[in-house]
Formats: sequence, C-alpha cells, structure tokens
Amino acid sequence: MIRLKRIITGIVNLLRINYCESYELKDKEELYEYMRLGKEKTGLDVDILIDDCASYKKLNHPLLLFICINDNEYIPISIEKEPKVLTNIEISTIQNTIDGVKRFISTNHKLIKRILC
Repeated sequence: MIRLKRIITGIVNLLRINYCESYELKDKEELYEYMRLGKEKTGLDVDILIDDCASYKKLNHPLLLFICINDNEYIPISIEKEPKVLTNIEISTIQNTIDGVKRFISTNHKLIKRILC
C-alpha cells in the first residue's frame, strides 16, 4: 500500500512538472545547483545555466535552463523539443537571443536530457 502511494505521488508530481506554464526563480541560491555554460562553449549570445543536480525534481518544476541576462535577471526556458519561455516578463528587446537559445535547446534537447536525467 505504501509503495502504491509513492507511485501515485510520483505520477502526480510528474504531471505537475510537465504542465507548468511559467516558473519564477524564487531564490537565487537555487542556481548554485546549476551548471554554467559560457558563450564561448555554446556559441550563443548569452551564458546559460542548466540544472545538473536534478533540483527540478526537488523543487517540483520542469527541467529547464536559465538565460543569464545579467547577475540579477534570468529567463527560464523549458528543455524539450519545442522549448517554451516560462515567464511573463517583457522579452521583445532580447527576442533574437531567446530564439537562438530555443534553437540550441531544440537541436540538443535529447542530449541535454540524457546528460541531466
């Protein structure tokens, strides 16, 4: 009975993770568990932060990465075949950058998931 309850709880948590529409970084300390990939390694215009310690499981949010705009501004994007920006902030000024990151994720999502999950 206890095992069944754990399985059901796990399924509910997975459903909750997969259907997240937005995510707000509540505490910058969460990013300590993320791997920073610099512009020179990715070829992108910005550094990205990828969850390499499975904090998405602990904190119950989707597998995502953050675009590092500056030291205080991070934009979450889901890691999937068709990545989604998971925030409601105005992004029109950096739309080209976001589109580049989305292409990077779309191209590499299977590899990223294999490494991180």
